[in-house]
Amino acid sequence: MFNYLIKHNWLLILILFLIVETLIDPIGEFPLNDDWAYAGAVDGYLKSGNIQFSFWQEIIGLPQFFIGIMVCKFFGFSFIALRSISIVFVMIMTAIMNAALSQFDVRPFTRFILLLIFVFNPLTLCLGNTFMPDVTQLFLTLLSFLLILKYLQNNKYFYLLLFTLFSLFATLNRQTGLVVPVIFGAIYFYISQKSTKTILVSLIPFLINFFGIYLYEYICKQHNKLPGNYNLQINNIILKISHPTVSECKTIMYYFITSTICLGLFILPITISNINFHFGQIKRSVVLKGTFAAYTILVLVKIIFSGNIFPFVGNVFYHLGIGPVILTGFNTQEELQVSGFAKCVWLFLNFIGGFSFFCAMTSVILKVNENRKEKYNFTGWFFILLLLFYLIPICFNYANDRYLLGLLPFFLLAYVLSFDQVINKLKCFLVLIPLFYFSMAGVHDYLSINRARCKASQHLTNELNIPPNKIDGGFEFNGRYCAGQQNYIPSHIGRWWWVYGDEYMISPIEQFGYSIETEYEFSSWMSFKFNKMYVLHKL
Repeated sequence: MFNYLIKHNWLLILILFLIVETLIDPIGEFPLNDDWAYAGAVDGYLKSGNIQFSFWQEIIGLPQFFIGIMVCKFFGFSFIALRSISIVFVMIMTAIMNAALSQFDVRPFTRFILLLIFVFNPLTLCLGNTFMPDVTQLFLTLLSFLLILKYLQNNKYFYLLLFTLFSLFATLNRQTGLVVPVIFGAIYFYISQKSTKTILVSLIPFLINFFGIYLYEYICKQHNKLPGNYNLQINNIILKISHPTVSECKTIMYYFITSTICLGLFILPITISNINFHFGQIKRSVVLKGTFAAYTILVLVKIIFSGNIFPFVGNVFYHLGIGPVILTGFNTQEELQVSGFAKCVWLFLNFIGGFSFFCAMTSVILKVNENRKEKYNFTGWFFILLLLFYLIPICFNYANDRYLLGLLPFFLLAYVLSFDQVINKLKCFLVLIPLFYFSMAGVHDYLSINRARCKASQHLTNELNIPPNKIDGGFEFNGRYCAGQQNYIPSHIGRWWWVYGDEYMISPIEQFGYSIETEYEFSSWMSFKFNKMYVLHKL
């Protein structure tokens, strides 16, 4: 049995993942992040039989919507049931990643490390415990990518058909899924002999995906079913491209540089173990020296002129851990008093993350220029084009850090194929262990905080029969029960969510003008102590 697990070490990753899930305890009837909107659509259909998406929703979201309905028809509607879908998808994606790595004969230990980084990355672990569409999207994209590899290896139309089908599912989950058939078509046309077959194989998946979006929009418009904010980001991107300003160009550059720093930090356990190799690459090339100097200057400019030395964009990551923890008294957008030591750590992370990204990207770009097998070249080009067609457009609007989850596995794959796969175990684990603990502790605290907030809100609504519109229970609570009221503040300043009345408040700190009704303890692994969630009543 032990030898079998060593040979199939991805099973060890799954066992470790289940142990971590047990420790962080994802059980609880509470929404997380924006998933109240997606859960609400599922709940509405189960109650009425009508499809009505939340106005908060910007994406198509069909696969996740129908999967949620199927699961809840069997188990009954609950956030626990919906959350379990993402947990199962993380486990399946582990197997898919392992299969993709096996296609390239990646060494067992290297494969084990890559799977550890992928599964226990803060983004994967956090979003994998929500009903957010990001995990479903990555599952469909990863599966599509594996089917591409199968098609390139076997040249069987069965795999091409499956790729087209699952890429269509990805596109019907989130519009950005359309970039996958676009990238496939561009690379396949480039690497193949030019013929009628090549043109058809390159174009048909894209045309089917494009027609799928058009048909969805047409049917929804006929029945008035389009989500209220549908294509909001795409419309904003088009507006900024057509009316560029200097301020917006600076913002786009800030998002891009910060996103690359994030990606560099995620992949740091591998790049740090090959640091001598990368230093050698840079030293031998005048072009690389100049490019590295220019990129470092951009990182420095980002730190100085943005006024934000935090090495992440926001949403999942915030100054004190993993979230988003958006509730009164603990608002991620409030100015926080940060120690000088923390600022020094953040400065260091900016530069080490930037260096890590630059080294990895340099290695990938140099490798795709070599004459290697098509599938190797395809993986490198796939990530490079994904960076251009996926990351850069979202920088025009808001490069939310959770969107980087869609890049992570492909970055890992492209990078590990660009060097000889020798990993220094000591250097790797010196970075991997803190990253692992940060992910586990941060997600535990996020769930613990929201579990306490859920108990507080249930005390008010179930025991005291207080209407939700008289409670400031934080973004998720008020979004779940009060969304659609007119006091939503689009600028997202202060208490911008749907607080109709604040007779009661749920907060981790005491508030002026309020008395403590009751309190609930919650544990924090990041601070190694117990904190309190207060139910406050206006005096």
